Amino acid sequence: MTGQETAGEATSGSLAVLGYAGGSDDRGNTDVFDRLAAESAVELTVAADDDPAAVVAAAESMAVDCIVVPYAPGMEAADPAGCMQAAAGIGVPCVAYCVSAAALSAARKHGVADTHLRYEDAAADMAALLDRLRAVTGRSTSEAPAADTVQPLADTTATTTASGDPGPFAALHRTLTETSGTFEERVEAMLDVGQTYLGMDAGIVASVSDDSYQIEIIDSDDELLGSIPAGASFPLSETYCDRTIDRDATYRIDDVRVDAPELAELAAAETYGSVQYIGTPIRIDGATYGTLCFHGTGGDAPSLTDEDQLLVEFMAQLVTYELQHHLQKEELRATRNELQAVFSRVDDAFFALDDDWRFVYVNDRAESLLGIDAEEVVGEVVWDAFPAAKGTIFEDRYTAAVDGQKSVSFEAPFEPLDAWFEVTAYPDEEGLSVYFRDVTDRKQRRDELERYEQILDTVSDGVYALNEDEQFTYVNDGLAELTGYDRETLVGSHIGLFKSESTIEAAREAVTEAFHEQRTGDGDGEAELDLTVETADGREVPCQDHIALLPFDEAFRGSVGTIRDISDQVEREATLNELLTRTRELMVAETPTAVAETVVETVIEALGFERAMVRWYDDETEQLVPVATSERLAAETDPREPITPGEGLVGEAFASGEAIVCEPVSEGTDAGEAATLSAVPIGETAVLVVGVPDPEECSQQTRQLIQLVTTNAEAAFARTDRQQTLRRYESIVETVREMLCVIDADGRFQLLTEPLADRLGHSRESLLGEPAIEFVADEEQQRVTDGFQQLSDDETITIDTTLTPIDGESLPVTIEAARLTQAGGEGEVIISIHDRSELLSAKQAAAVERERFSYLFENLTDPINEIEIGGREPRVETVNGAFKQLFGEPVIGETTLSGEEPLAIDAGRIIDTDTPGQRQEGDRELKVRTDAGVRYFLFRQVPYELNETQRRFELYTDITALKQRELQLQVLHRLLRHNLRNDLNVVAGFAEILAAELDGDRHHDFARRIVTNTTELIELSETAKTIEAVAGRRSLDTTAVELGELLEPTLDSYRADHPTATITLSGATSVTVTAGNHLATAIGELIENGIEHNPSTPPEVAITVAVDGQTALITVSDNGAGVPAAEWEIVTGGSEISQLEHGSGLGLWLVRWVVEGYGGTLDRRVDGDGASVVIRLPVADRDSADAHAGTEESVDRA
Repeated sequence: MTGQETAGEATSGSLAVLGYAGGSDDRGNTDVFDRLAAESAVELTVAADDDPAAVVAAAESMAVDCIVVPYAPGMEAADPAGCMQAAAGIGVPCVAYCVSAAALSAARKHGVADTHLRYEDAAADMAALLDRLRAVTGRSTSEAPAADTVQPLADTTATTTASGDPGPFAALHRTLTETSGTFEERVEAMLDVGQTYLGMDAGIVASVSDDSYQIEIIDSDDELLGSIPAGASFPLSETYCDRTIDRDATYRIDDVRVDAPELAELAAAETYGSVQYIGTPIRIDGATYGTLCFHGTGGDAPSLTDEDQLLVEFMAQLVTYELQHHLQKEELRATRNELQAVFSRVDDAFFALDDDWRFVYVNDRAESLLGIDAEEVVGEVVWDAFPAAKGTIFEDRYTAAVDGQKSVSFEAPFEPLDAWFEVTAYPDEEGLSVYFRDVTDRKQRRDELERYEQILDTVSDGVYALNEDEQFTYVNDGLAELTGYDRETLVGSHIGLFKSESTIEAAREAVTEAFHEQRTGDGDGEAELDLTVETADGREVPCQDHIALLPFDEAFRGSVGTIRDISDQVEREATLNELLTRTRELMVAETPTAVAETVVETVIEALGFERAMVRWYDDETEQLVPVATSERLAAETDPREPITPGEGLVGEAFASGEAIVCEPVSEGTDAGEAATLSAVPIGETAVLVVGVPDPEECSQQTRQLIQLVTTNAEAAFARTDRQQTLRRYESIVETVREMLCVIDADGRFQLLTEPLADRLGHSRESLLGEPAIEFVADEEQQRVTDGFQQLSDDETITIDTTLTPIDGESLPVTIEAARLTQAGGEGEVIISIHDRSELLSAKQAAAVERERFSYLFENLTDPINEIEIGGREPRVETVNGAFKQLFGEPVIGETTLSGEEPLAIDAGRIIDTDTPGQRQEGDRELKVRTDAGVRYFLFRQVPYELNETQRRFELYTDITALKQRELQLQVLHRLLRHNLRNDLNVVAGFAEILAAELDGDRHHDFARRIVTNTTELIELSETAKTIEAVAGRRSLDTTAVELGELLEPTLDSYRADHPTATITLSGATSVTVTAGNHLATAIGELIENGIEHNPSTPPEVAITVAVDGQTALITVSDNGAGVPAAEWEIVTGGSEISQLEHGSGLGLWLVRWVVEGYGGTLDRRVDGDGASVVIRLPVADRDSADAHAGTEESVDRA
């Protein structure tokens, strides 16, 4: 007799409960014992010893109905294991009293089947707990004493909503725990919970395929929505879920008429009356299956909250979980049906023998092959019916099969029938089943069976078959790998090899229920349960077991099933739940520091990595400064110093904007003692550094989770910055007495002044969130909308239009709009509105214009100041807000009034007034220390005259991002050129070795070609380096030098490299020009072009120098065809550069840019069949030109 049965006899109607504290020492966890003890319907005894054996003894002596263990998130697996072991020992349930949802998840992970989630209200909690204890012990509520009768869960929930409602998550848990039945019934139960807590009228699970949207499950009492049947299909574009699928994220609408009027004509709204919606994608195995969504038809429903969104996303996880099981179940059913169909088509002969060797069944094929009548032979001993089989292999193998209870297969001849048979005999407790066939069919049947076995062996899940004694008759490699036992050990063993007694008992109950349901036609003979697999090496793996019964007539014959490892799924769900919790914390953080600290905590708690750091970009120092560091990382490293963007892996990730994930590093980095470092930029403000100790943990999921953390962090940083900025704008709006507003990206009012609200005939509060375009005249709306859509970040537009206030009178206005790019919002526009009807005079018009100009001046995002310079000393007239924000109060510093210096900025802030760069004439670049850090500006001056007084505006355009981009491109270009040159040198070296060692002329020629080509590429790299210097005007050397002195070393070098060529220099070689070595390099390129591309033998190149007034002419000609006209047209800009026409090399481009860099020009002169290149350069001075104009010195050296 079990403890439960004894207790039932001892005290009728009472619950005998044994309290087992386990490893919990928290009074907040064990106070459930005090509350149970206070219940008259409960006889509670708290175990004094935590040892499971002692608890078993105590339970048996007291004859308890169940054991209750308080459960908290931090408890180890051993704590509930003691409860379960004790409960299994006396045959009563172990119930985990979970203090939180996290504790519930942990209890499930540790294998506790019976759980209760604590309610906030103590009375409701105790009522629900007693219901739960009665349910698991088989007691009905009516058995309890009348004085302590408790309402059912539904009533309790209904009456204790204010204080005792367990909340949607607990309700979902209880729904899934207490709802059995089909997949559709369980999902409908969840949808009903979702409707209740969201206040919606319909819940839908739908699948999506291409552009089709199909209702799979719908739960609704609404007249219209409830009329939609499961299986109905709609165009995806006619549903709100189209937005959800397109965004691949949760999408919600509080009122479609307000939030998304463009969707109001869809069938969802127009046909079925849906005005409120929330939906989220359902993904299976990484692919989008469809959506989970809820619809509301009431127009006055409360707005959906982030908590509502979290609930729907959590429900989507549960639906995905149920859907995966359903699909797996359907797949198993299809496989079983396929196998049954195959065996129904098998034309094997078959007979069955009982345990006395008597025939009990013979099929038609066996009658045909054996030449017997089934009715005559049934009941006869096989050896009597076929005496010739006595003493043969047939008797030996059949006897061995029965004795060993193992199937046998063999091929053998049977002489009386003059035939060979393939025989398979299957023993069981009732006898022997024998299949046999003509040998000619053997190969076909064997191939088919091998194909099925291969399918099962390639399935990653564990697949098995059990006989009626719970022994494995078949296992695949997947089950062997999951359990750690080899297939030989598993086949023939009992399921207790890796399943606990409680799991076995639960499986037996499930199989028994499935057996009875199938016999009565109420079920499909399948069951599913969660279990913990105890592997050969002692590990516990959470799994799901899907069981299907083998076909049977009356008696149970065994089962087949699949066991799937869900540890990754359990861990992933726990991680996602933790991420959801941390994301909520991020969204309420009020400062960037709080955001950074929350990000580090998220990496530790949600992702499980103890080494994490957030570095913040300091605009003032232009460095990445640590702002939040985990304790483990701080303990393993010295205090981390600031680093420069681009420095090391962390700086490189921030500078490039690209994540560096799981890069191997040594100790002493931001990763501490971890083996790998991940650095992921958080927008343009910070970078997250994570140390992953084991490279094997660097999975795609890890990368995605780290990226998810940074994405949420970026949004949180932007939110804090935006909130601070909006507070400033709100304070401005509160004080401005003009018609002014700010609209968001959807064109809805975010801020507006009281005068504007009054003029439109509404209160400010009623206008917030309303579409601003509705107050523009109908015929003007499209033009105004187009103007706003074309508005760029650095542009202000002015539009004359007409407003239509509530009083119906048209109001002609001028609106001026500019984007609030510094406010941190996306697409926000500030609008100033001027009533043109009130401009009664030119003076009034001028005043309005001045006021408008002043307003725009103040709200320009670029710093600007106005200076009067016509007096004795310059005087700052005014500066805008952006100027003060970046540079502080204006100060007139020392100046020569040369017209170039910025006059309003404190001289101490200016670091450099001549930073490098190519700008338009009159523009200057400044490097300035602002209140937001060191930044670069393009400085412009706009002079004007007012009342005969000279004035000017000074404008500062922030080009910091452009300068940083230029620096990054320079670094990248130099790095690539350096690597290319080094690798080509290595290739050339190896090629020279090959050329020296290879014997064959052909291979030797190939090696020499490699040397030649790599040398040319190295020279091309040097040419590119020179072009970079010339094009950037960074290192173009200039000095007054004689052309002969400048060019002779270059000519000598080429003569040495090309001894068969003739290279001459003649003419006025002593003329002086302002040039340098780059000119010699350019002339060298022309010489090499004249030699390398010259078919004449020997090649000749002549350089002639002449003087024409103030111009020195350098003519380079050769005895070949010269530079082709088409090539010349491309280099000099006469022809467009394309994929087919781009020039054959960099040499001519170098010549062009060098000559232009020295102030010269480049021409091509056709001489007969050839062509010459003429370079014109200004001479250094007139005296030098006159001195050498008539002098021609010929230098002719071979």
